[in-house]
Amino acid sequence: MPSFDTETTNSRPLSASLSLWAEHLGDKSSSTVDCYLRDIRQIAAALQSSATPDVTPTDLLNLGTADLEALVAQWSAEAPSTARRRLVSLRRYSLWLAASTGATGHLLSATFPKIDVPVAPPVHLENLEILLSSSGGARDWVSLRDEAILTLVLERGLTTGELSNGSCEHLAGRLMLIYRTDCRLRLVELTERAMAAIDAYREQCPYPFEDGGPLWRNLEGGRMSSRSLQQMLRRRRAMADLPEYVVAGAFRRNRIRELAASGMPVDLIAEQMGIVAETVLVHLRDG
Repeated sequence: MPSFDTETTNSRPLSASLSLWAEHLGDKSSSTVDCYLRDIRQIAAALQSSATPDVTPTDLLNLGTADLEALVAQWSAEAPSTARRRLVSLRRYSLWLAASTGATGHLLSATFPKIDVPVAPPVHLENLEILLSSSGGARDWVSLRDEAILTLVLERGLTTGELSNGSCEHLAGRLMLIYRTDCRLRLVELTERAMAAIDAYREQCPYPFEDGGPLWRNLEGGRMSSRSLQQMLRRRRAMADLPEYVVAGAFRRNRIRELAASGMPVDLIAEQMGIVAETVLVHLRDG
């Protein structure tokens, strides 16, 4: 664990500290790191005022129990899972600050609000057809891209984080290499429907597909981030007038239960889905 000058690091702008934290999180997936950093930036933005225009790491370390409760109240319009995730990110960030700089503050002994996250109900398979038809039959390359992504999410339970790491060389016939959350690769067998959807998108996409380049392109030709994939799913969900619990994770749970119903052992399900066996059991137990 590298050591830093406590006073200098924690009194500098937050961005400097977050850059150091990102380096420390180098063993995490890029989407996980981006999520952690975004959470801290959003918390800092919520704390900004005329008296505190530039929030520093020290300001965050000085948050107490009442401050955390006030933050959660500000997030009342957000999903409970989002609010809880932000608190988790803040807790991990504060522990890193304490370990790397020796700094302490009220936050390290504060009581973090308990946020109950309701388990999403099962997503019915007919929502696949509803989501895929939400573009109204449009055949432009963006609509075809979205349909290919949704087909992979709904049929194979891929996460937006896994999809955002997709590159062109990861396609090999009927197989697709998927980066797991631990940055290792796993193989996913594609259905005929998924292969046809990907081919249709690639034929219409105006950007070249090259080894090392992103498979899923945004409007500027760059790589779609995990967040942009989530936003796409939300837009399509709204177009289809589906409930808010229709998210990528819900279809991932469906896939896990589908494999379990087929008689596949828990350890093999974990291997296929790129998760640990304990997580498989959580998906089978809850909801």
